[in-house]
Amino acid sequence: MPGDSDVVNEICRRLHEHESFDDLLAQVRQAHARLMRAGRGAPDLDKPCFQRATGEIMTGRQRLELLARHWTEHVRELQEAVAR
Repeated sequence: MPGDSDVVNEICRRLHEHESFDDLLAQVRQAHARLMRAGRGAPDLDKPCFQRATGEIMTGRQRLELLARHWTEHVRELQEAVAR
């Protein structure tokens, strides 16, 4: 899906806004399991394999690290929202 993370997030939010928390949690768990299998099965995580919307080329390892930071930001934002 072309676009920066804000565009992708908004598209995903609209696609899933009708789903319950439990539905979303189940999907996140399934996605996590698929990502773990793919990471473990990758022959070389240090091989370039992903191109960002900016044109930047990333290795599998760099992409996974970026995803981890991105999701950590989402978790922090959710925790802050709950605390309010």
